[in-house]
Amino acid sequence: MKRIGMLMLILLTCLVLAAWSQEQAQRTYTFTNFNAPGAGTAKGQGTYAYQINKGGLIIGYYLDAQNVYHGFVRTPDGTITPFDAPGAGTASWQGNLLMSINSAGAITGFYIDASYVQHGFLLAADGTFTQFDVSGAGTGAWQGSRPLNINAKGMITGTYTDAANAYHGFARSPKGIIETFDAPGAGTGANQGTVVAGTDALNDAGMTTGWYIDLNNLYHGFVRASDGTINTFDDQNGGPGPWEGTSGGTINGKGVIAGNYCAPSNLWFPFLRAGDGTITDFSVAGAMVGGAPAEDIGPTGTILGYYFDANGAAHGYLRFAWGNYFEFDDPQAGTGLGQGTFPLTFTGGGKSITGYYIGPQNVSHGFLFTR
Repeated sequence: MKRIGMLMLILLTCLVLAAWSQEQAQRTYTFTNFNAPGAGTAKGQGTYAYQINKGGLIIGYYLDAQNVYHGFVRTPDGTITPFDAPGAGTASWQGNLLMSINSAGAITGFYIDASYVQHGFLLAADGTFTQFDVSGAGTGAWQGSRPLNINAKGMITGTYTDAANAYHGFARSPKGIIETFDAPGAGTGANQGTVVAGTDALNDAGMTTGWYIDLNNLYHGFVRASDGTINTFDDQNGGPGPWEGTSGGTINGKGVIAGNYCAPSNLWFPFLRAGDGTITDFSVAGAMVGGAPAEDIGPTGTILGYYFDANGAAHGYLRFAWGNYFEFDDPQAGTGLGQGTFPLTFTGGGKSITGYYIGPQNVSHGFLFTR
């Protein structure tokens, strides 16, 4: 009887996978490419779509012909509205970047002023603008506050850089109260410390993830609970040398984390960390130069990321909870070193994906990929 039960389970699994494969073959896939008005057209310039919410709003930033950053919001009908924060600088590498949008349409990000100091802001759905700085943030060039995530409740998490150029995490409540934090073992020197990840690294329960860099410049992952408790973790395959190790990348509502580890080969590879702390590494076929970083994770464990092939070109992938992969490329993406398709966030289990692609002229363009 046990043998018959096992055979039935295998048969059922085969039928499910066959149906899934047939569904994938019959499904229509659409790429909608777009450029923000005023985006530059020289190498390294262009449009960078960063996040999509459940309502289909896409936010990101673009780099203009003078290498100034501007934010943008794209509505589901394709209308793109640029955004410039009050106080943002107008010289090269100044301006503002929109980093995260929640289901209600509230947006967070940061701007770079005329002295190259970074300042956080909240842009409410009704257009109300609130600027904020984390106490302890440095006031020198490339120091300051960088909000990176906002959840459905309006909580914001991010990273700030102090006067010594060390990193620290922060959480801002919906009422505007800011708490700072450091992972145990984080270094205090320049380019060390605690870094909150971007792109859906904060869930609606208030859990956030990222990495810290210790005194030996080794990376370690962390997850911070809503009560402020911080647990650290390491992938067993992470390298032991400087700038190697483990980083948390994105977290779903169940506390499951998709992250990346850097092996001694200096390539970044993805892993899945379950709610109980169990870490499972996985590989993406064809990943060579640069590895295959994970960027977003959905409610059921579907992971979005991209991998680099032997030529150094990027290709998008979805890894479903049962282990199957779906790979995709924007038809306009280049195939050379540093070019290709870079998906960053998704909704609906991967039915709507946004990110950017870099074409043959090394200019970036936003895309919306629907399945």
